[in-house]
Amino acid sequence: MEPQKRRECLITNNMRLAISVAQKFSYEEDYESVAMIGLIKAADTFDLDKGINFATYATRVIYNEILMYIRKNKRHPQALSIETIIHGTDENPLTIEDTLNYEDEQMMRLEQEEQTIELHKIIHSLPDRECKIICQLYGIGEESHTQKDVAEWLGISQSYVSRLEKKILKKMKLRLRSY
Repeated sequence: MEPQKRRECLITNNMRLAISVAQKFSYEEDYESVAMIGLIKAADTFDLDKGINFATYATRVIYNEILMYIRKNKRHPQALSIETIIHGTDENPLTIEDTLNYEDEQMMRLEQEEQTIELHKIIHSLPDRECKIICQLYGIGEESHTQKDVAEWLGISQSYVSRLEKKILKKMKLRLRSY
């Protein structure tokens, strides 16, 4: 496969990986565009001869890109979140969340159950088409499918499914913030 086609293939097939890495940082900030830049850098610098899985390599590059973005913007501190790094190194950061101590596992499970219920309510309050897209992409109540599979089911392009997914997730984030 020629290098340009391989690059495009790596980027297209790993967009969800980039979004998932971005979401591990915070739902408050929009790190997804920074993650996409990291994905492109990973595709440009990936060396197939090193014998490492692209997803593993890309995850590290995306993670580092987001950390560099955070450091660059640290001069303008914003509200603290539980993902805020308070001490440690890039490889082993200590966040506010890490310092929280849950003595009662039952309470923690109850909170997780409440969050899951709220998330399901939000998903099922979406218009039918959007709900079905998210359920199919993320395997909620059914087997998960690729963007390509969902695109074929809807009779649209995979890139349009990707844009729809991003739009739906943003809508869900707004609703989750009020929770």
